[in-house]
Amino acid sequence: IEKNISAVLILSNLVFILSFFFFGAGFDYCIHNAKTTAVELICYFAGFVIALIGNLMMNAGTVNLYKEMNPEKQGSVYAMDFGKQWEKSCDEAEKMQIYKAAFKSYSFCSTFYVFLWLFCLLGNEIWHFGIMPATIVIVVWLAQFISYQAYGAYYSKNPNKV
Repeated sequence: IEKNISAVLILSNLVFILSFFFFGAGFDYCIHNAKTTAVELICYFAGFVIALIGNLMMNAGTVNLYKEMNPEKQGSVYAMDFGKQWEKSCDEAEKMQIYKAAFKSYSFCSTFYVFLWLFCLLGNEIWHFGIMPATIVIVVWLAQFISYQAYGAYYSKNPNKV
């Protein structure tokens, strides 16, 4: 059951991320298409909002089901501090799994950014799409690196907060 719940959460989050892509692509199309009306833009935006709300409700349903199976779990998907509440209700093994997954993700992304930056750099030479994509990769990479270092320093100075 837990594997199925995880699969639903993965699928719902993929849909969430892809809805941002499709909204951006469609919005770009609408803006650059002279025949697009205001009603079409409003409908397009409404569809995007409905997709986001549907995703939130799907996540809430799966989290509530998981909480029924594991009554010690705390937190509501609708709360701003859901992650903190959920982590507090995890046992040590679950916390270690979260921390290891986070560090592995950080390590993977640090390597991935190099390849993505190279792709953007070479893509600029081949397709001439400018320096903006490479700049965005660097900004995201810096955000990840700086936040990782800042939290590392914070927890080093405040070990009781870990």
